[in-house]
Amino acid sequence: MFKSIYAVFFSAILFASGCSNDFGPVDVEIPDGQEIAEWKISTPEEQGLDGNIVSNGLVAAERLEFVRSVLIVKNGFLVAERYFGAGKFERNDVRSVTKSFISALVGIALREDYLKNLDQRMLDFFPEYVTSDLDRRKFDITIRHLLTMQAGFDHEINLREETRNMMNWTKTTVELPLVANPGEKFLYNSLETHLLSAILTKATGMSTLAFANEFLFGPAKIKVREWIRDPQGFFSGGSGMFFTSRDLARFGLLYLNNGFLDRKQIVPADWIAESVKNQVEQSGSWGAVKELGYGYQWWVGKINEYNVYMAIGFAGQFIINIPDLDMLIVTTAETPTDLGEADQQGIAITRLIANEILPAVKN
Repeated sequence: MFKSIYAVFFSAILFASGCSNDFGPVDVEIPDGQEIAEWKISTPEEQGLDGNIVSNGLVAAERLEFVRSVLIVKNGFLVAERYFGAGKFERNDVRSVTKSFISALVGIALREDYLKNLDQRMLDFFPEYVTSDLDRRKFDITIRHLLTMQAGFDHEINLREETRNMMNWTKTTVELPLVANPGEKFLYNSLETHLLSAILTKATGMSTLAFANEFLFGPAKIKVREWIRDPQGFFSGGSGMFFTSRDLARFGLLYLNNGFLDRKQIVPADWIAESVKNQVEQSGSWGAVKELGYGYQWWVGKINEYNVYMAIGFAGQFIINIPDLDMLIVTTAETPTDLGEADQQGIAITRLIANEILPAVKN
């Protein structure tokens, strides 16, 4: 069983502790010629939703007080968009939603032959950290293990001291002790996703940002507004991207369309299918989400009777895709420092979606 998804939220603190002001969020210029997508707008009623229930759901979201935005996309149309003390141009620190973007980039790197396969070994990309006394099991850690949080490194909630004031995130991660054999156990650790970002840079010869601009953000008309880097200049994999709520909805729509958008296959469809499939043995529940599992940096489960897959970040940053309904929901929220409070915010939003928004679906 998963303990609690509050573990997801710890990455925000973990990464902040190892990030000096010199390597904090950096403004990212939009590449020349890249467009920002315009949304097709419709009403809930026109797309098969009860407009009154949707309106009441948005009122309920406002009453939660910590919700900053709610967007609903149905059949490719933006049917609801509400901001609370924010605006559609606000940059949201999406925290662990970053991981799902990294997953997309890994799939693209495989298609473009920058990566051979998911069974490539982690240490093939970090030979500089190989020493005679290195735990030999680390030679068995693969890209697949990093994607599914099964490398064998401890749960990040237990690594506060080891990761405090990190000066080299990749080296610190590789040197962390293993508490399980690779592939044996799901242990959530954002630094594993950071290794994936560094691997992308090493494999492509481009920064993760440059690679993303060329193959993902540019073609999908998504703009990353800021992105944290580590002291060595690797863009953060586990947390640290900033997007508008509409950017997040655009990414959700890309996945809902099996990687196809604007007449382009941007992310391989077979990669998406594998990414949003439960890849770990554990399952559990959290708030209104049942049968909770983990794919390739995406959470999977059920809300009400619907299968969902989700990009989830600290305190209520969500992209929730519901393929059977051709529907997605994006939320952003305030970010408290208390982990318990953050967990409760996320739980409250899942219940808002289950009890106040999804009942708008007309049978």
